[in-house]
Amino acid sequence: MQVTSEQFSALEKDFRKRRRERLLTAVRSLLGHMPNAISDADALRRINEAIEDGKMINITTDEDLIRFAALAFLPDSVLRDPVITSSLVRTLNRDEWESSKRLDFIYAHVVNKLIPLSP
Repeated sequence: MQVTSEQFSALEKDFRKRRRERLLTAVRSLLGHMPNAISDADALRRINEAIEDGKMINITTDEDLIRFAALAFLPDSVLRDPVITSSLVRTLNRDEWESSKRLDFIYAHVVNKLIPLSP
């Protein structure tokens, strides 16, 4: 049996869609809720952006992507704070640390201190 390029493209597209949906479900579980003002379409857009941005800073496993993507759903007051934003950016860009270590640091020293997450 041979798979045509069109069939392969359709399979790949379906895989990517299901992966985004799984990641979004996991982000919702991590956060405990999704802010009401965020539509499903906007939430999936943020997941897509996290996947693409994650590639640039070597965050590629689903486990790390979930925590990385969840950062995009932090309250605006947190995301607009220059001190917090600077800390996030500097930590995420520490390429001498593996992605899980960077995210562990961010959650231990920033996220968990600011907002309660689901247990």
